Amino acid sequence: MTKEANGQRIAVLTRRVYQEPEYRGEIELDHVPAIGDVVEFPEDGHVKSLTVVDIQTLEHPDDNEAFTTTIICEDEETDAHNQ
Repeated sequence: MTKEANGQRIAVLTRRVYQEPEYRGEIELDHVPAIGDVVEFPEDGHVKSLTVVDIQTLEHPDDNEAFTTTIICEDEETDAHNQ
C-alpha cells in the first residue's frame, strides 16, 4: 500500500512517561503533522492513533533537498486497555 509519490517519509518515535523515545518505524504522509495532531500508525496488523508531541527536522549537509523528519508521539497503549 503506497501513497502518492509526493508524500514525505516520516520517522515515528513514541515515548512513555519517564522513558526515552523508542523508534517505531516510518509512515508516509502528504504533509508534516503539527504538534497536537493525531496520526494513524499501522502496527502489528492494526492501526494505532498517536498524538504528536514533538517534531524534529534534520537537514542532510550533503544534499540540500534531503530532510529527515521525526515525530515523537505519546504512547497511550496502557490508557487504551483501560477504556
